[in-house]
Amino acid sequence: MVWTASTTAWTYCASGSAIFKAGENADATAIADAANLAILSSEIQGRINAETRRNWYTTYSTLPSEIKDMLSLASSSAIANQIIKSNPSGYFPGEPELLINVNYDNYKECIEFLKNFKSNSIQTP
Repeated sequence: MVWTASTTAWTYCASGSAIFKAGENADATAIADAANLAILSSEIQGRINAETRRNWYTTYSTLPSEIKDMLSLASSSAIANQIIKSNPSGYFPGEPELLINVNYDNYKECIEFLKNFKSNSIQTP
């Protein structure tokens, strides 16, 4: 069975953002594999929807830019961690752990915010 990315891949973030968060020592083969990166994007977007219990994709075009930024940060951080974990051998000692921790913290903070977001609007002070 061949798994392919859904047509919604890369809605929440750009591939460049995920690759940047994986660090300059990320495996060149992993970051050049567009098909597998798109599959990761689809999976992470599904995970975000499941964890927040909200299908952000259906209303994505109408979401405020701040919410799109949170979705981008969460998804690119999670994708970056998958890139790092796929082959951490090219990193300096301790580098993969540091990057994974930073990306994981970003992801969890965004998910908590998105879980608690009660409307589709940001209020002006």
